[in-house]
Amino acid sequence: MAALASELVWAKPADGGRILEVLLARGAPALRELVSGLRVPGQGEDAGVRSALHGLALRVGDGAHEDQRAMLAGVLLEALASPADAELLSFVIAQLQLVGRDEAVPALAARLSDARLGDPAVRALCQIGTPAARAALRQALAGAPPEGALPLVHALGSLRDVEAIPAIVAHLGAADRSLRQAALLASADCGAAAASEAILAAASSADPTERRLGIRAAVLLAQRLHAAGRPAEALALQKALAGLPEGALPALALRVDLVGVGALDDLIAAASGADVPRREMALRLGQALPGLAVTAAWCAALPRMEPPAARAALVAMLGRRQDRAALPVLRQMLADADAGVRAAAMEALVHAAPEASLRPLVALVATGPAEDIAAGSALLTWAGGAELAPAAAAALGKATPAGKAALLDLLASRQAVAQAPAVLALLGDGEAPVRLAVLKTLETLGGATEVPAVLEFTLATSAAAERRAAQRALTAICRRQPAAAAPVVAALKAASGEARAALLGLAATLGGAEALAVVVADTASPDDATRLAAVKALGEWPDAAAAEPLIGLARGTADPRIRVLALRGYVRAVTLPTRRPAAETAAGLDQAWALAATADERRLVLSGLGTVRDDAALASIVKGLDLEDVREEAAAAVVAVCCPREKDPGLLTPAAYAALVRVRDTAQTPALVERARAHLEAFSFGGGVNIALGKPVKTSCRQQGDKAPWRAVDGKITRQDAWFGAEWPSHLEVDLTQEVSIEAVRAVFYWDGRRSYQYNVETSLDGQTWAVVADHSANTRVATEQGVLHRFKAVRARHVRLAILKNSVNEAVHLVELEVYAEGQAPAVVVRPAPAVPPVVKAPPIQAPPLPAPDAEGFISLFNGKDLTGWMGSTQGYGVEDGLLVCKSAPRRAATRPMWVWSCRSSTTRGIRRPMATS
Repeated sequence: MAALASELVWAKPADGGRILEVLLARGAPALRELVSGLRVPGQGEDAGVRSALHGLALRVGDGAHEDQRAMLAGVLLEALASPADAELLSFVIAQLQLVGRDEAVPALAARLSDARLGDPAVRALCQIGTPAARAALRQALAGAPPEGALPLVHALGSLRDVEAIPAIVAHLGAADRSLRQAALLASADCGAAAASEAILAAASSADPTERRLGIRAAVLLAQRLHAAGRPAEALALQKALAGLPEGALPALALRVDLVGVGALDDLIAAASGADVPRREMALRLGQALPGLAVTAAWCAALPRMEPPAARAALVAMLGRRQDRAALPVLRQMLADADAGVRAAAMEALVHAAPEASLRPLVALVATGPAEDIAAGSALLTWAGGAELAPAAAAALGKATPAGKAALLDLLASRQAVAQAPAVLALLGDGEAPVRLAVLKTLETLGGATEVPAVLEFTLATSAAAERRAAQRALTAICRRQPAAAAPVVAALKAASGEARAALLGLAATLGGAEALAVVVADTASPDDATRLAAVKALGEWPDAAAAEPLIGLARGTADPRIRVLALRGYVRAVTLPTRRPAAETAAGLDQAWALAATADERRLVLSGLGTVRDDAALASIVKGLDLEDVREEAAAAVVAVCCPREKDPGLLTPAAYAALVRVRDTAQTPALVERARAHLEAFSFGGGVNIALGKPVKTSCRQQGDKAPWRAVDGKITRQDAWFGAEWPSHLEVDLTQEVSIEAVRAVFYWDGRRSYQYNVETSLDGQTWAVVADHSANTRVATEQGVLHRFKAVRARHVRLAILKNSVNEAVHLVELEVYAEGQAPAVVVRPAPAVPPVVKAPPIQAPPLPAPDAEGFISLFNGKDLTGWMGSTQGYGVEDGLLVCKSAPRRAATRPMWVWSCRSSTTRGIRRPMATS
């Protein structure tokens, strides 16, 4: 039997059920044999036996297998009668708890006084719960010592045994705290009115634990008395509880339990006043009471409820009830003197009847005070339906200025394009904030129909903020609907004077070939203001179409203002995001470099070159490394072009290597030197161009962790930047994306001083037919950081494959980098010189941003007039006095150069910098 029991696997219920049926079918002898297999802990293994007995008890104790239940109970009772270890008998009693009936009561009762088995016997009798079991428990309690009475009191209380009340009540004054508290709850559960006095005494005790237990017992006793048809006694107990310091809230909930709607007046009274916990309890209870009469009573009490916070809380509760009968009084509360009540009424209306709340809320937003506008707008943002936009538009005419702004925001948030005419009608409003709000809304809602009116406003307004807002609106409209720009271009062609200058600025935000032609023509205007505005417009053009006109202006003008603006605009234009190849961008910036005549102009060009990651950009940048006045800016540009950023591994070309070496050896800024030095460590070889860098790859096996295949062509030679494949043999294939003549491949595997790899290098034109160009299949040399450079006779290929045959250490593959070199570009080993001691820092790195636009008076701000923030150049030995940049002490070379004092603004009529005084 024990062997059969050991086959039970409860994860397979069908098999387990079959074994239990076999055990039962073999009858009482088999069950006795099974019970005999029980062992005292530590004296043998009986887990299968215990599992089987418990499974049998669960199976036959459900009341549907009486014969089998009686059979198992009999066997267990035989075991209980035999002398055995207390722990084994405790297990037997636990099974009798499941299958025992009255036949088990005498044997269990006999164990109630046993120190080891008393508690299990009490639990079993409580579970059996028949009159005989209850009688046994009562009899045991009558003669039990205090230490044995506790489980009996618990059991008789849970059984709600009325006949046990006298015995339980007798323990209400017990000296033992646990027994006394158990008697309190048990007498309450049994509905013992005689325990009321003791329970109330506990509920007013100074001991917080006793007090909480007494309150709980008082509520329980009142509920039991009410259920037993003794309402007067229950209500008396509730009233007594309400008079206790901490009994008010439980008594309030108890009263609702006892009398239901009859407690409504008490709830309304409790909801008034400043006692927040009492108020919240009353409102929660009141919300749960059903019926129109309850809603009506709360509504009647609402107007006279004080303080305002109580009104607001009641209003919120009425909203949660979602009873439409409350709508009239909720609308009434929208006019309450207290802002909190009004806000609560708005939200309650939305909860109770969203469709009925729309117009009252819109009206509040339109004409209400500031706090109502904020609260109403927040609600309408998420609660307003399809009717919100028409309602908001209709309310615009009578709204206050603040209300108009809020309604306009709502219309914009709802993308209410159909309401654009109503919005446009407010453009003539007498309040400037309203006009600005209208223009902001038209950025979202406006269309071609609104363009003429907004354009007219742009030309008519004298307020700079309004003109800018109108231009933003026109720009947004025309970008959504390019055809809408026609009136703007037509107006530009016909305008003159200040209006033309304003429209030139607008044209710069719109773009387009027709507008560009007009602006380019105006760069030759005889009117100085028009000409200057046209150049500024070209410098702010939204795409690179203005680049050629700008470089032409920079080459051909003798006006320093035009030259500066044109050069700055050109750098901006050629560095705008585009699909243009990086080399073309670099070539364009090289033209600007050729024109740059001052240090400031060179810094400007270097700032653009620093954004172009290409060898062609480096060719221009390294020219700056030869010029003392921009050397640090050029070094910063080299680092920006070459060094890694985020997932970009950086530029790894011969030109990048040469430029970084110059930065490392000549730059005076430690941060730049360190970044150059760090990136140079990624170059294992100098010369050559790795044409596999960043190309598409695929593998024949799954990767390990995050070590994806692309890491093998990311240009990083570190052991963590590698592809880890799960097995060998396997391969990694690189698609060069075009057919190339190649003559060398370098493979760098994970190195740790002990592992070696065997592999072949294969090439293919079509990815189907492969030829071995390098056989490394018998290699036993340990992998190193330098990897192995395989040279071979040049072959035409588009695909290169590394077929990995073996890793000498484990079953995985760890490829750090695969490099491919075109014919004539095979690299040579770089011999790195020992790093020199960094020179003394003479100036911090300067990353020159594009110059800001001149202000209305034609000035360009060089710094803020307070400190050196924004100044493009050296800051050592300089300071700010009375808005002027002053040289405080001359550097060593100052003996041959004048000292300058610079103003914080420079007139564009005299160049970028304007000397104010010399010494």
